[in-house]
Amino acid sequence: MTLLFQSETTTTINDMTGATVCPSTDNNTLQEISTCCVKDVTVKKETLLARASRQLNLLNVDPILNCHSNATARNAYGQAAQIIVCDVIGLSPIPINGNYPICFDAEASGVFYEIKSCGPGHKIVIYNWRLKKELEAGVYVNYAILIHSLRGIRTNVLQAMRDCKPKILILPLGCVKDVFDQHPTCYYNPRTPTQKRLGYARKGYKDGYKNIHLNQLLNVPTKQIINL
Repeated sequence: MTLLFQSETTTTINDMTGATVCPSTDNNTLQEISTCCVKDVTVKKETLLARASRQLNLLNVDPILNCHSNATARNAYGQAAQIIVCDVIGLSPIPINGNYPICFDAEASGVFYEIKSCGPGHKIVIYNWRLKKELEAGVYVNYAILIHSLRGIRTNVLQAMRDCKPKILILPLGCVKDVFDQHPTCYYNPRTPTQKRLGYARKGYKDGYKNIHLNQLLNVPTKQIINL
C-alpha cells in the first residue's frame, strides 16, 4: 500500500484490519513527495540497510504485551505502536539487526518508515546521530507517529492502545528535519568519576538530541492523518 500525501488530509478508519488508508499512487509520486524537503542526500549502498523479512508469518497472533516498570512500559508501548502502524498502513516490520548500520522500523514499496508513539500535546525525542543516518541513507523515508491517550496501563498494552482510538500522523523525513532544525540540542549529563551512574555515555546518544513538540509536526502542511 502506498500513501498519497495531501495538505490537511484526514482519513477515518473504522476497521483497523482491512480498511483502505487513502487513494494509492505510483511509486514515483510517493518518492517525490517523501523527499520534498530533503536536501544534499548522500546515496548509500543498499547493503547498509536492514530489510524486512521475506518469510511469511504463518501464525498471525497478536502478542500479549505486559510491563512492570517505566522502562519495560516504554518498550511495550513502542512495540504496540509499531504493530498497530504496520497493520493499518500495510508495512513489513524490520527486525533489529546489529549487522547493519542503518535499521528503520518498517518498509513498504521501497519506502522506509521510522515509527514513534506520543501522547497528545507531548514531545518526541529525535537523536542527532539517528537523524543524520536517516538523511544519509539514500532511500525514501517517512515518519509514522501513533498519537494515543494511553496512560498507566501495565497489562495487555496492545489491546488497550487499540481501544483508546489513536490516530497516526505520517509525514516525510525532510519535513521532520525542517522542524528539527528549529530546536536547540540537548545533552545528557556527562559521567564523572564520583557520579558514575549519571549521564549517558553510549556512542551517538551522548552527542545530543532534540525534543520535538507534537503540535509542531501536526502543523506541517505535507502530512497524512489517519483516525482509527
